[in-house]
Amino acid sequence: MLHVSKSFTTEYALNEADVCVVGVPFDSTAIAHPLQRYGPTLIRAALKNVNFYISEKKKSVSVHIHDAGDVDVAPGSFEETDMRVRDTIRSLREQNPKIFPVILGGEHSVSLSVVRELKPKTIVSFDAHTDLSESYEGVAYSHATWLYHAARELGCNVVLLGVRDWTKEQEATMKKLGVATKLPKKLEGTVYVTVDVDVFDPAYAPETGFPEPGGLSPQEVFTLLDKIFKNNVIGFDIAEVASDRLGGVTANLAARTIVRALGNL
Repeated sequence: MLHVSKSFTTEYALNEADVCVVGVPFDSTAIAHPLQRYGPTLIRAALKNVNFYISEKKKSVSVHIHDAGDVDVAPGSFEETDMRVRDTIRSLREQNPKIFPVILGGEHSVSLSVVRELKPKTIVSFDAHTDLSESYEGVAYSHATWLYHAARELGCNVVLLGVRDWTKEQEATMKKLGVATKLPKKLEGTVYVTVDVDVFDPAYAPETGFPEPGGLSPQEVFTLLDKIFKNNVIGFDIAEVASDRLGGVTANLAARTIVRALGNL
């Protein structure tokens, strides 16, 4: 008999799973607090202590999960890491075309790699910031620019929820791209959902790169997720947990957010 501990009480082979968890411990473009590389480890540790039960709905979360581990990222190189993330997602989907990917960041730039592979029609981004700069500090691809490049490359619809900090230039970009800042009644086509934990008020999620006051509460985010998942959601990620200590409130909230999202599958 094996006596071992994993993130999930029961884990399934990839070809038998509904959901595949992949970590991307990349933080090379982070400026303020480059600790996002520990995000996947911290979130997995938190998942061990989270009940897969949504008490307010009296609902058990019973999806079959496969943990594929972490992508072997290339520190200092978004381009090489991007290739590795895309290749990993592609390989997983080739083995199980119906798999629902859940990505654990890492900084928010990892979302660009995932959507490049999944090619959603709509991206819903929970974030305090727009991430719509064409470049940041002279760098084209970073946590502050990923959504700009995703929108331009994919020609997709963008919905920004919880955004509360932007520049005049970013506001012009939002208008040019037709970015919505409220959740429409119906989302078009396939939908990818990404959650930067700084969307939460810092009272709930202090351990992140750029905490901004005036954020959403967990219940507000959970309610929005319930509505979004009534559409054709094809993937989900959570990014920007920035800490080097286990047991933090932000990682615990990230784990609970994942459970809430999976409860809608």
